[in-house]
Amino acid sequence: MRLVPNYISEGAPTGEKRVFNILKSLNDKKYEKWVVYHSLNYPVHVQKKDKTSFQYFGETDFLIFNPDKGLINIEIKGGRISVEDGTWYTENRSGKSKLKKSPFVQATDSMKNIERYLNKQFLKISQDFLVIFPDCDFDQDSIEWSKDSFCSGQVDQLLEKKILTLEKKLTETGGRFYPSLEDQKKLKNIFRSNFESFQSYHTLLKQSLFEINKFTDEQINILDQFETNRMLIEGSQGTGKTVLAIEIAKKKIFEGKKVLFLNSNRLASENIINKFKDFNQSNLNQITINTFSSFIFKRAHNYFSKSSHKDEKYIIADQGDFHYKHNILTGYVVDKSIEDVSLLQYDCIILDEIQNYYFYENFYDLLDCLLKDGLSKGSWYFFGDFDFQKLFTINENLSEEFLEQKHPKNNLKDYGYYNQRLTHNVRNAYEICIQSPIISNVTDKHPSIYRNTTGEVHHHFAEKKENEIQILKDLIEKLYKNGIDGNDITVLSPFRLENDKNLLKHCDISKFYSVLNLNKVNNFGEEIVSENKNSIYFSTIQYFQGMENKIIILTDPMLTSFGTSETIEKIKNKEPLDQRYPENFLTFNAMGRANSILYVIWNKIFEKYVSQKIAKSISLIK
Repeated sequence: MRLVPNYISEGAPTGEKRVFNILKSLNDKKYEKWVVYHSLNYPVHVQKKDKTSFQYFGETDFLIFNPDKGLINIEIKGGRISVEDGTWYTENRSGKSKLKKSPFVQATDSMKNIERYLNKQFLKISQDFLVIFPDCDFDQDSIEWSKDSFCSGQVDQLLEKKILTLEKKLTETGGRFYPSLEDQKKLKNIFRSNFESFQSYHTLLKQSLFEINKFTDEQINILDQFETNRMLIEGSQGTGKTVLAIEIAKKKIFEGKKVLFLNSNRLASENIINKFKDFNQSNLNQITINTFSSFIFKRAHNYFSKSSHKDEKYIIADQGDFHYKHNILTGYVVDKSIEDVSLLQYDCIILDEIQNYYFYENFYDLLDCLLKDGLSKGSWYFFGDFDFQKLFTINENLSEEFLEQKHPKNNLKDYGYYNQRLTHNVRNAYEICIQSPIISNVTDKHPSIYRNTTGEVHHHFAEKKENEIQILKDLIEKLYKNGIDGNDITVLSPFRLENDKNLLKHCDISKFYSVLNLNKVNNFGEEIVSENKNSIYFSTIQYFQGMENKIIILTDPMLTSFGTSETIEKIKNKEPLDQRYPENFLTFNAMGRANSILYVIWNKIFEKYVSQKIAKSISLIK
């Protein structure tokens, strides 16, 4: 049998591990076509009155697919099982707990939900189920189940026999049929897509709810190739780079590797840490997650604190500008790492948003020191957008020639890496996909293929600042009166909230929502995750990179954090916009943070410009 995936988490229940290993050991020739999907997610039936914008999914512990016969759903219930007055209980070392429903009902529900989903795909296939009690002897007769539908006690000896018994029952009855070769292929694609899925919290801002998202074909191709050990993955915002980086990190951890995972943004880095919150402690000990800046600062401080004398470079670095300071610190850590033979090295390095920090001096030397077997033979995966998301370089006066010289493709070309560009936007609604790159003027074409999810983009124009403030207040009041959770709303601006130029600072919305300033959050885990529906979020554009929310309100587009804008001057003087400016990158990144609804509050001077750009974006649709 082929198991998908071919590994099981160390944190999985003991009973699941046991069954996994039994199924993996069934290598007789008669099983060569069989595929077993572990922890397969499937859509569940939700009453219309209970539906929300989030998708609801169930999970079957194992789904066995015999292409010649049909499907066997396996439900596992560990611990000691008991029933009292029709209520089922399971008991283990942690105590006794009540089950929401009978394991047999749960297995039947899984079967029905999968059947309902396949019917919508015009597929009918025979199914059956098996409940496994791996930790106790279960031998109860009931009208609710048959002896063929459960397995307990000596599971290692009985499981194969039970599976073969059920296989014989998968016959052409009730309008079902053995799947044709075409249908077999379609079924494998469906199950592959459903298994090859990721749980995407609606960012850390909406931790309590999640969606199940399918990987695109190009993402699956990358996951299939990840054993090449060295990858450079490029793609515009919304193409799923971070999701892939996290998935590869998990695979490496399950292989027992020690992983270093760096990002450029503290908010996004904390969100990544949240994706590993269900790992057990031994797994968590295998991964270090941080921003590049914080990582080198900590390394430098550790070396400096051990030094018997004050190191001049480390002291000077604290006084310099941002780029100079990071250049000094990166070189300092490299020098100390070469001296320190006890340096902790990593089996794998994963760098996300690498476009924001690859240009520091000694950057590649640092990675070479940190990575076992170095960059030439070690395991590394770099993800970035070098075209449209250079938020941390736009104010550093770094020339395009310098950035090209420092580009990974020019510094790693002799190391035999796998390179791919992601093109399918999996984050933003259709309207946001087609408008944001053109309106922001970062490109004159669409940088990625957009998905079909519908959304909304609303542009508002005002001549004076007080009118813009009133528009912002009216929008927030409208969302409040429509019953929108505050946590689903993020207001973005190039200016910090305390800056007098910031519209939200002058906007009294206390009747509707309170404001959580993400730039000021210190105790991240406790302060950021809010169940308070009356709290909306504010962030500067740069600080929100790598994050997303359902509704984004963008204020002061086409301005930098210094309040400057070459674009405004060009429009005022009726000059062509023949190059890209810092404010273009900021605006593009801000617009792309919206999943479903985007509001942009513009100065009146942009009204004709925006109208022309919308027409341009529509004309580019093939």
